[in-house]
Amino acid sequence: MIFLLLALACKPDPAPAPVADAGADLTVTVGQLLDLNGSSSIGESFVWRVGDQTLDGMSVTTTIDAPGHLTAYLTVTNTDGETAQDTARVTVHYPPLQPAPTHSTPLAHSPGRLFAVLPDFDMVAVVDVATGQVEHVDVCGQPRTVGARDNIFVTACTEDALVAGYIDGASWSTEVFDMPRGSRPFGVALQPDGLGAFVTLSGTGQVAEPGGISGQAFDRFSVGPDVRGIALSGGKRLVTRWRSPDESGRVYNLAQSADSVPELELAKAAGPDSDTDARGLPSLLEQVVIRPDGHVAVVVGLKSNIDRGLMRDGLALTHETLSRSVLRQIDLVSYSTDLPEPIFDNRDHATAAAFSPLGDWLYVAHRGAQAIDILDSYTMARVGGLLNVGEGVDGLWVSADGNTLWVLASLARELVAYDVSDPTLDVELQRIDLVPPSGEVLGAQLLHGKQLFYAAVDPRITPHQYISCGTCHPEGVTDRRTWDFTDRGEGLRNTIMLAGRQGVSPLHWSANMDEVQDFEKDIRLAMAGHGLMDDADFEATVDPFGTPKAGLSADLDALAAYVQSLDVFPVSPYRNPDGSLTADGLAGQAIFESSEAGCTGCHVPPEYTDSAWIDVGVANLHDVGTLLPTSGERLHGELTGIDTPSLRGLHASAPYLHDGRAPTVLDALVPGMGDVSHLSATELTQLETFLLSIE
Repeated sequence: MIFLLLALACKPDPAPAPVADAGADLTVTVGQLLDLNGSSSIGESFVWRVGDQTLDGMSVTTTIDAPGHLTAYLTVTNTDGETAQDTARVTVHYPPLQPAPTHSTPLAHSPGRLFAVLPDFDMVAVVDVATGQVEHVDVCGQPRTVGARDNIFVTACTEDALVAGYIDGASWSTEVFDMPRGSRPFGVALQPDGLGAFVTLSGTGQVAEPGGISGQAFDRFSVGPDVRGIALSGGKRLVTRWRSPDESGRVYNLAQSADSVPELELAKAAGPDSDTDARGLPSLLEQVVIRPDGHVAVVVGLKSNIDRGLMRDGLALTHETLSRSVLRQIDLVSYSTDLPEPIFDNRDHATAAAFSPLGDWLYVAHRGAQAIDILDSYTMARVGGLLNVGEGVDGLWVSADGNTLWVLASLARELVAYDVSDPTLDVELQRIDLVPPSGEVLGAQLLHGKQLFYAAVDPRITPHQYISCGTCHPEGVTDRRTWDFTDRGEGLRNTIMLAGRQGVSPLHWSANMDEVQDFEKDIRLAMAGHGLMDDADFEATVDPFGTPKAGLSADLDALAAYVQSLDVFPVSPYRNPDGSLTADGLAGQAIFESSEAGCTGCHVPPEYTDSAWIDVGVANLHDVGTLLPTSGERLHGELTGIDTPSLRGLHASAPYLHDGRAPTVLDALVPGMGDVSHLSATELTQLETFLLSIE
């Protein structure tokens, strides 16, 4: 017993419990000394692990040679071998450029203000960030993007104008700069180091470059077809080609050559198709945005699976495999486009992107899904997201402190603010109504129809948010894709432009519908939606030439009303500035109207079509030698001909023919389509000029 008492008396006191305190979260630039401070910790040994480094000591110093979001782990051990652990987040980034890169966007910022374009209202909404007060400035027809600096904003408009706005005391004034006829200005980006702006002219494939915003002439230089988004950073100038050729997505690199404009190719995604990803061509490239450090640019748009179909690869198109959002990266040092690509599941069309001020987080908006994904910009891993943002999400801006994300939901007519100080949380701060005091310009039915046209989040239209009507008919025009619709009882079908056509019956190349409401069948079958009609009403009207569907569903009628409201053809750039035909156009018109050419036999002015119903369900179809085995069927029966397409707006609807096989108008003049065999090369050019001039 005495020895036991002596042994107990000699046992040392237990060591104090270890305490690990890794200190505050840290932010450093690449290569900068990183001080890991564990001085508030208690223990015998201290081991840090950050990235692939292991460091001994209570407080240590190291450097990180690549950007990223890291976790610094501190493990503290006492003399008894007990351990405690704590962590600190470490953000490593490249230094942001000064001045910061700029890009075209429908939502821009100047000190204390946000500028949001309202295309339907022909206005820009000017929002006081602190108070939420909204002013409305009349600008021009359908402003598309806006740039802002101090008390100036500039916006590009579809009526072939650029508008600069200025603040004078409490009132706004505007100055209009005319652009070439039919040029359709779209993207405007202010030069980072001055007051000048670059403007993409989507209708003429040019970029306008002024010396300054006010009082300067604009020089224009040719870039390539369908220019759209633009981003500027120092000597770097990138422009997206909105609708890609079938081979690959394209971004024009304006800075690489003074004599020509190289195209950076965004390769097709190889797949395989699955319920979470799919093959596809990057197209409908809305924005290009340069990361604040200038190392990388991102391009957002839509991935179109044009290689799938029963005739093309034996696999039917489905609502999950036809299309989905896409984001591609461009290394701005090597100009490589082979960088990690995020996978967007249940997302329909990426329309906007914005980086945090340090460039470490990337926000991506998906219009029809009404969603925003938050990505680690270095790994492209998704870390969070925002749902139910509002209809028509198409503009993003992040506050200078990185804590607030502002979102323009243009079809909801709202500006929405979120707290993104923790990107893993969804914290809505406020919603600001952008409708001017004069009220909704479209009216309730047309606005609702337009919202439905772009809705991918509505399960009545599609279940998994991949597609909407706007997927193939963006802005009421055409995606310029040829789809394999063999499984629908059709064949290869070139997307028809809706703009200007007012939903006039017959519909489709094969005249397989007689009212816009018949698209309920596509909604239920091809898009896998539940439908906008009552099931019993649909079953009673399933025959497109039987009992009309109009009047049976307010939602379906609203969608039809929006399609029917698309009554304006794009203005042609092939005419004189006053809208008259050029000399070549007049000569081409004479050829077109001649009995020798025979064009007016089917393309009857002024609508330049003889499309009509001969009897119920029997259309005035023609086979002019363009039908092939790939042309498929009509309503799962024989296809005897094609409904004559109108030639109005032809300049904006390439490629041509029902299967898109003709890239140019001259390629479409096949034997049987009139008689042009006797025309000289000059006369063919004149005929082409006239055809491209028809509005």
